[in-house]
Amino acid sequence: MPRFTRTPASLVVLNLLCERSRHPYAMGLLVRERGIRAVVRMGGSSIYDAVDRLERFGLIEASEPSREGRRPERTVYSIAAAGRDELRSWMAELLAHPAEEYPQFAAALAFVIGAGRDQTVTLLRERMMRLEALIASGEKVLEAMRSMPRIIAIEGEYSNAMHAAELTWLRGLVDDIVAGRLWSDEELRTLFAMSSSADNDDEIPDEIARAVEHRKRAHGQQQAAEGEPT
Repeated sequence: MPRFTRTPASLVVLNLLCERSRHPYAMGLLVRERGIRAVVRMGGSSIYDAVDRLERFGLIEASEPSREGRRPERTVYSIAAAGRDELRSWMAELLAHPAEEYPQFAAALAFVIGAGRDQTVTLLRERMMRLEALIASGEKVLEAMRSMPRIIAIEGEYSNAMHAAELTWLRGLVDDIVAGRLWSDEELRTLFAMSSSADNDDEIPDEIARAVEHRKRAHGQQQAAEGEPT
């Protein structure tokens, strides 16, 4: 049997079924009511797809379909012992180990010189305004959930705290760029003039050179097999 692949929707389903048995429609309602989509990327059918997979792997169990009044027939699911074990292991990994997520913003910062000083300041100020709007929106959501146990909104607190921390950092960064403290024209000239082993083919390690040559040969053989000129 193939190995179970962990997905965000599966994490949601297992946790909701840890609270009590539920049918997929009820879980979908809870996802909306608790604002879970703000922190977990899920499509419209994610809950149902996750339920099907979790049941196939024996992590959840279905009861007999039931009907209440004029409502459509629904199957209620409960978490199995194997599902609880899987969830404990999964949560331990998520909570204890910071993940390397390679955010797009960090990638942009790594090459921010290419945007130029003035454009960078303009774009970062625009980002700051959007962060302020996100924080204000998040605070409204949290305020609306004050009557509920705090644990229900803990992911919203985290999201707002991260936005607020980024906003504070960005304000200092923009100040440094405007004041010329992040990089100066002279520092850029020195940086671009610095020599690197990447500029000298003689410095390429033998194993890398062999890998490059192997790839060239493999590509040539593929072209020959397809009748293309090499």
